[in-house]
Amino acid sequence: MTRNERALREGYEAFNRRDIDTVLAFLHPEIEWIEPQQLPGARTARGHAEVRELLSELFEVWGTSRYQPESIEQDGEDLVATLRVTHRGQESGVVVVALLKHRWTIREGRATRLEQLGDA
Repeated sequence: MTRNERALREGYEAFNRRDIDTVLAFLHPEIEWIEPQQLPGARTARGHAEVRELLSELFEVWGTSRYQPESIEQDGEDLVATLRVTHRGQESGVVVVALLKHRWTIREGRATRLEQLGDA
């Protein structure tokens, strides 16, 4: 396992614990976090402050969220993660399960770009 893959897996583990500070430590201060355009309200967050806000909003809506990497593959200089994602609605309790892909650009153990590609 490469240093960048290890850092990515640790980032997902921190996300699953809702440990925003550790997630941000994995992200470069000038991270570009791109949501899929097919999502209602999709946006691009830039920098730690905007990503913190995005994650806080996500955690308010979903009572629990789990991103489980099924595979992480090298694609040129990027890593592409195929993820089984499970969310449970905070108020409704509705469970949503999806298979998604994320394309990460990681330099020296810190993510500079995340493009959420949507359904795998």
